[in-house]
Amino acid sequence: MHANAFAGGYAPALSGRLKTTSTTASGTLTGEFDLEQVGQGAPSLSPAAEIRLGTAPLELAFSGFQYAETGDGSFNGFYLGEAFDGAVQSDFEVRGLRGTVGVDLLNGPAGRLGVLVGAHYFEMDLRLTDVSSGATTALNEKFPVPVLGVRADIQVFPALRIGGELTGMSVDVDDYDATFYDAQVAAHWNPIDPLEAIIGYRATSLDFKGPIPDSPHDLDATLEFTGPFFGVGLTF
Repeated sequence: MHANAFAGGYAPALSGRLKTTSTTASGTLTGEFDLEQVGQGAPSLSPAAEIRLGTAPLELAFSGFQYAETGDGSFNGFYLGEAFDGAVQSDFEVRGLRGTVGVDLLNGPAGRLGVLVGAHYFEMDLRLTDVSSGATTALNEKFPVPVLGVRADIQVFPALRIGGELTGMSVDVDDYDATFYDAQVAAHWNPIDPLEAIIGYRATSLDFKGPIPDSPHDLDATLEFTGPFFGVGLTF
């Protein structure tokens, strides 16, 4: 039986684009912008945590992060059917949770190799505010993403382990297309039991094209989070 957990920080930069198409009584209204254009893009330090427990060859893992950033930019066009013309403030908040079950294919003193199955869950609140009028338009979405993946760890020294994980899924159905991947690599330093220090890098990408449920809007979006993470935890 083994268990470890850490709490720390994640400093992702958000990039990508959003395009919305809205069907209204006056016709179809379409708008598109890069996230950097509306003030997003600078790394934002946010809390992150992870817990793992299991007994070979099985392991349960749960982790979470939050991205929240306010930026200033400009946009001329339509967002969710509302017109913007000039200076805007963007308030983007994304919370992500991940749960996986890992099964070791190889497990020994030098390292391990295994497969993963699980899901990611996202909550997104993407707001644009017209600076001149103060009017705010928001996209609020919650959705799970089932994933498959692989993991590997190498014991470099008795106190140093380096590992990585890759999970993802591509879905193409009648209503929507979605592609998702999440990759991370980290070094785990265990100078004295039960303390452990972690530093790593994570890249997450989500592409979605399809209707927004219970609305007259379609969404075509790419969101990419990339940045370092770190933490201090306990390992048993």
